[in-house]
Amino acid sequence: MRSVWHSPVVEFDAELVETIRNGAIGLGLDHIDIVSSAGHDALLEAHRIPTAVIFTPCRNGISHNEAERIKPEQAEAGANVLVAAVRQVITE
Repeated sequence: MRSVWHSPVVEFDAELVETIRNGAIGLGLDHIDIVSSAGHDALLEAHRIPTAVIFTPCRNGISHNEAERIKPEQAEAGANVLVAAVRQVITE
C-alpha cells in the first residue's frame, strides 16, 4: 500500500471560530464545533489569512454531493450567522 494523497488537519482561526459560535448563540441557534475533511478553499487560505467555515445541516448529513439538500430556513440561519459574525468583526 502507498499513500497517494495526504491532507493534514488545518486549524481555523480560533478568534473567528469563536465569533461564528457567538453569532449562532446570539441568534439562539443550535451549534456544534466540527472537524471537516472537506477540501474547501478556506483550507488553502487558512495558512495566509484568518479563516473559518460555517456549515449548515443537510438532509441525512449528506454534503458535497449531488444528493445534498438543505431547507430554506437552514440556509437563512447560516446566512444570519454569517451576518452576525461579520457585524462583530467590523465593529471590533
